[in-house]
Amino acid sequence: LTNYCNLNCKWCAIDRTKKKENLDKNLLEKILKNLVFDRRFKNIRSIRLWCFGEPLLHPDFVEILKIIKEYKQMALEKNIKFPKIMLSTNMTLLDKDLSKKIVDLEILNEIRFSIGGGSKEKFEEIRKGAKWERVYKNLLDFKKINKGKIKTTIVCIIDNKEYGTNFMTKEFKSILEEEIKKSKS
Repeated sequence: LTNYCNLNCKWCAIDRTKKKENLDKNLLEKILKNLVFDRRFKNIRSIRLWCFGEPLLHPDFVEILKIIKEYKQMALEKNIKFPKIMLSTNMTLLDKDLSKKIVDLEILNEIRFSIGGGSKEKFEEIRKGAKWERVYKNLLDFKKINKGKIKTTIVCIIDNKEYGTNFMTKEFKSILEEEIKKSKS
């Protein structure tokens, strides 16, 4: 949806010299029309709303989800399987209001929360520009609002010098332990 981000993460490969761009809604509609009306695209299994950028920065993010929902509805009416819709976010912009809009639209099949570090200090060192307290609050708020409607996944990057979870703070451990329990059930 975007080719830019609001953070400057330690291991990120975003080319910050490129012009900032957002996916055009007309192009999105063209792609979605092909998914619904052109059977050559029948084997597409997922649409991932990310690739080297923070999707929530798209100025029309909610509108994008509404457009996808329209085409998904068209596909269902034609008895055509629609791809899973997945989102990955750094959660800095995922406040309660946006969380509610995302959940209420009932379009995402999965949302991936990208965190890292294992502690507030490591997180903020890796995710330059992010504040742990805000991201953690956004995560907890989303989970309360979501109530399990959208599958959530945690993507946690840690320094390769650390192993296991002993070095992690209680907050990080609780997030990851919850994720491990979900994957086993």
